[in-house]
Amino acid sequence: MCGRYESWVDDDEIGEILDMEKQGSAARYLKQGEVYPGTVQPVLYGSRIRVRAHLSRWGLLLPQNRGGEKTGMSAQLRMDADGELTVPEPDRGGGRKTFINLRAETVVGKGRFAGAFRGEAEDRLRRVLVPVSAYYEWSGGVKYRIADGARDLLYLCGLEEDDGELLRENAPDPKSAYACFSSAAMIPGRPDAETRRAAGDPGRRHVILTAPAEGEAARIHTRMPLFVSRSDCGDWLYDPDFARDRLGRPWGRPLSVREA
Repeated sequence: MCGRYESWVDDDEIGEILDMEKQGSAARYLKQGEVYPGTVQPVLYGSRIRVRAHLSRWGLLLPQNRGGEKTGMSAQLRMDADGELTVPEPDRGGGRKTFINLRAETVVGKGRFAGAFRGEAEDRLRRVLVPVSAYYEWSGGVKYRIADGARDLLYLCGLEEDDGELLRENAPDPKSAYACFSSAAMIPGRPDAETRRAAGDPGRRHVILTAPAEGEAARIHTRMPLFVSRSDCGDWLYDPDFARDRLGRPWGRPLSVREA
């Protein structure tokens, strides 16, 4: 499970990507320090020309029917809380819920997310990466900081839903993609684009994939984020075959665990 992580601009290559997106203001673009669910943070995605970054809110909205009751998918997520964590939507009085984690082992079988692993450019999802310095986990009331054993960045695998306004540049047929990515089709009842922008909503939301915990991390919790190595980042973003295969493979690299 991953309910909080640590983010720092301490990597030259990532800093350059962020600088290109925000014209030299990477430090303001990235919230440095401890990141909570609902925070808007940069994620890395694969455009047609290069790996890029854009802002995305951490947490996908649980679907609701017209009566406001949770659907079957919501109930399933709540039953599987060990692997798929739900939290109140920030600034909404706790009424609407989001989920911030999604099990890697079962994601391909979920209709809402399966398209992200078929390589279909017109689908409403994309694979993304969240670069972090560490993530936090709790056990017995104690908070632990879990990081890469070699002190490298960790790249958390994620999925992102986009309302279509900024994804058109990456789609083969922008007009077709915009219709498919429309916010009305994705999340009924969302505010219009102008209202969202005025409220600081980037129009994109992401969830972090989790896998069975390994090594030292397994002492703290049964789940941990799904990682990719730096050399495999491009494959995760651009190659759906690699991405499907990564869902079922162990991490195999040492992690450092200490009390925070």
